[in-house]
Amino acid sequence: MIHHVVPTLDKELGGVDVAARELCDGLHSQRENLLVHTLRRPMNPVKFQIQDYRLGRGSPMRLGWSPAMKAGLKASIQNGDVIHNHSLWMMPNIYAGQVAKQAGGILINTPHGTLSEWALQRSSWKKHLSLFLGQRRALANTDCFHVTGRAELEALRSLGYLQPVAMVPNGVCFPSGQERKGSSEGDFTVLFLARLHPVKGLDNLLRAWARIEEKHKDDIRLIVAGPDENGYGIKMQALASRLGLKGVSFVGAVVGEKKSALYESADIYVLPTHSENFGLTVAEALAHRTPVITTKGAPWEGVTKHQCGWWIDHGVEALFEALDKGIQTKRATLLAMGNQGHDWMAKEFSWSSVALQMQCVYRWLEGAGSRPDFVEL
Repeated sequence: MIHHVVPTLDKELGGVDVAARELCDGLHSQRENLLVHTLRRPMNPVKFQIQDYRLGRGSPMRLGWSPAMKAGLKASIQNGDVIHNHSLWMMPNIYAGQVAKQAGGILINTPHGTLSEWALQRSSWKKHLSLFLGQRRALANTDCFHVTGRAELEALRSLGYLQPVAMVPNGVCFPSGQERKGSSEGDFTVLFLARLHPVKGLDNLLRAWARIEEKHKDDIRLIVAGPDENGYGIKMQALASRLGLKGVSFVGAVVGEKKSALYESADIYVLPTHSENFGLTVAEALAHRTPVITTKGAPWEGVTKHQCGWWIDHGVEALFEALDKGIQTKRATLLAMGNQGHDWMAKEFSWSSVALQMQCVYRWLEGAGSRPDFVEL
């Protein structure tokens, strides 16, 4: 049995929730026997089996204290089972490590970027509390880490974790529509779509956009989409107002067809992030045939190799230069870049391919297969 432990499974939240849910969908399609343990059952139905648990009385979701979940894991996990934990710093992530050790299970930890240098500097009090409550031991109990890029592997090694590491990318969901036609007229549209959080670098984007508006004047617009986290979006709207930006629209969280429509209507997608273990929205944009601009805080150097975007240094100046170049690129060229990105995603980042790779990791850890070549010792 494969057990996945995920604090929440709300697809609308993006990030860890989407990655875990799509991986489990892929594993279910491969007839993998799995059970997902979570504190919040998704609103939309899923095919795989879920066991959800109530929070402990008075516990905020960001802590996730749940005696019911810990008891449920103890009752479910048997000797030799694989426990695949997603993310860190909440009690469910600690329970996974504790119960795996007690039950004689095999523990896989997918940090989802939570051990990067940038992430560790944010809300450090929460990390110290979590380490005290058992996260340090849960990490030490890990039999194999799963990362989605080389930078995340190097971060693990720099922190002293010497366990095997499986480097398997996240997958991406593809739109169901026909081939994108592109646009030959109308405003040039740049899209930022991500949770509104300091790590995403939206402040740098707005400052770069102020210079873009000065140079290009009319017929350009920036759409900012995504859920606000802890009032950061309100701060960014205030910054846009102070900068006197006229072509910026904050549209809030978008999901489903509305999200796809935004990707498809954009000429360029931009993610000026400080730190990403993967950067799923970059993959989503490319799957929608939209070329991208992203920073070297995300492991997307391949956008240069596959000629589907710009992979740039951090900072306002680099953002301005990339945006300026993108806006001056002919739309036919941008369409060709988007098509090249789509083909790259289809070849290397389908969820079925990711699920097959994870199955190889599970079989190896269970002693039923050889070590995959993408697992580094």
